[in-house]
Amino acid sequence: MPPIQELKQNLHYARQIVRGGRLLAGLGVSSFDVDDLYRAAWVQAVAALDHWAHEEIYHRAVAIAQRPGDSGKPRKFLNFEIPMRLVEEVNMGFVSWETGFHDQLKKSLAHRAFQNPAKIKEGFSLVTDLQLWDEVAKVLTAHRSDGRRVVARELIHLLTTVANRRNKISHEADRDPDQRGAKMAIDADAVQEVIDLLETVAAAIVEALDHEAALPAPQPAPVLPMQNTSAAELAQRFDTLLSRHQEAPAVLAILDRWTKLGGSVTYSDGDTSCLLILDGEDFDYWAVAVHPFSGKIHITFDQLSRRPPFDDVALRRELRLQVNDIPGVALPDDSVNGRPGFPIAALHGPGTDRLWAALEWFASQVPRE
Repeated sequence: MPPIQELKQNLHYARQIVRGGRLLAGLGVSSFDVDDLYRAAWVQAVAALDHWAHEEIYHRAVAIAQRPGDSGKPRKFLNFEIPMRLVEEVNMGFVSWETGFHDQLKKSLAHRAFQNPAKIKEGFSLVTDLQLWDEVAKVLTAHRSDGRRVVARELIHLLTTVANRRNKISHEADRDPDQRGAKMAIDADAVQEVIDLLETVAAAIVEALDHEAALPAPQPAPVLPMQNTSAAELAQRFDTLLSRHQEAPAVLAILDRWTKLGGSVTYSDGDTSCLLILDGEDFDYWAVAVHPFSGKIHITFDQLSRRPPFDDVALRRELRLQVNDIPGVALPDDSVNGRPGFPIAALHGPGTDRLWAALEWFASQVPRE
């Protein structure tokens, strides 16, 4: 899903919270402060913008990284530091350049908050040399029907106000400094305006960046693993990366038990990983992908949703519950159409047996010849 579409989805959740608040206010609910729903929607909207900014930057930076040469690449991008360990892993074919660079971006930027306009501009400077808010103001002006010019300085002030109110709600319980024990005033219309503003601004950022230079089609990575790599070599690469994890013996034990159950293990030479595959009556099935480079185990609900009987969401929900029996794992309710993951470290202690129980249950549901 493109980052901007995910933003729209998350802002839709915020709008639903506002709608719920309006309905409860109309019913005269007084058992709690309905305005707190509006505050929650405000925080949700800013969080949605923050998450979108991260994903948009990752997406664009990876695309830039796959372009050959330095021409036209942002100054900050060209100065972005990557560890030599990543270079070695790409050269040795342990991981693709695209995957490795994406993971490095997340490690570098995940702790940063892109809520304040100054921080948003700083983040996007990795993928553009544009004067971001000046260009966004031009885009917004072009879309206005009243001919009024949007001024970058005013837009920055407005976004700063939105971010500051979010912080007040989150960190100060939205207390009014002028009225002891009272909260700052808020209403549904004000929150709706904030949600609309953030969606409009994000769309304008995308338009400004796309106008600067359309995203190129992915190019071959600078260094690719050897073609026609043997299964034994792929397995060795996987084992080498896996050995860096304390839970490597647990993963290998599960792979061994899986093959004894009648399944097979297939290794990928793009992003060094493995799939636990079961030969079904009409299809190959897999529910688990192990990615030692990122240290994650992914549950492949997206693939299962296209294979009967797992096209029945009830079975995918049951698999989610089975996986959530692993201590420390909590796949969300809405993950049964995606590919959620959890750390390999979760296999510590009883986690190994819990994952195996989930795999046994999964295998029992696969139609076999």
